[in-house]
Amino acid sequence: MKVFFADSSELVCKRLAEALAGVEGLEIVGQAKGAHETLRALQELKPDVAVLDVHSLGRVGLDWLKALKRAGGGPSVMMFTDDVSSLYAKLCVDAGADFLLSKSSDLGRALEILRLQIRLRAASAEEDELKG
Repeated sequence: MKVFFADSSELVCKRLAEALAGVEGLEIVGQAKGAHETLRALQELKPDVAVLDVHSLGRVGLDWLKALKRAGGGPSVMMFTDDVSSLYAKLCVDAGADFLLSKSSDLGRALEILRLQIRLRAASAEEDELKG
């Protein structure tokens, strides 16, 4: 499963890279710090999952995420933020985020979600193989 992540903090990027590197079946295909770099990379790399910082994307990124989700076929989106207030939760959900997680306390939960997605993809591929 291909994963891309974006965060404006070098420390968070390093922490994410270290944590994701230990997940079997997961490949980090890229990372970015700003909105325009992130959006360009998502279009080019076509990851299965995007782990994104709410603030790194800004308003432009949330609008782009809405369009991507409406078009279908985009990555599963996990938003990471320091602020999991109802305002940000609504903005992220309205834009099409699949998950909203706290940077400070949900890294373990993020890894669990990614591992589950890997298992679901493997099971789906196995099912398709049996049908074919």
